[in-house]
Amino acid sequence: MERIIHPTERGQVTIPKNIREALHISADTPLVIRQEGRRIIIEPVSGLELLTRQLEHEAKTRGISPEELVAEVERVRQELFNKRTDVKQ
Repeated sequence: MERIIHPTERGQVTIPKNIREALHISADTPLVIRQEGRRIIIEPVSGLELLTRQLEHEAKTRGISPEELVAEVERVRQELFNKRTDVKQ
């Protein structure tokens, strides 16, 4: 699908309805926008990807290394797994 659109004076653009519907984009869908050369790319972001980006940002802000972040995520994952399996017994 392709459409020619024009940004408003403030640089805002509207994603055409048929494209929003095809990609299941609603008002609460997070989107990522980035520049690749002369292109502007806008993509929906999954909840998991959004969470991952937030974790990476928080870790960087706090000076946590990627290795420490992976170790902490694994520790929490194991803790949640253990709680879940304890409930089933």
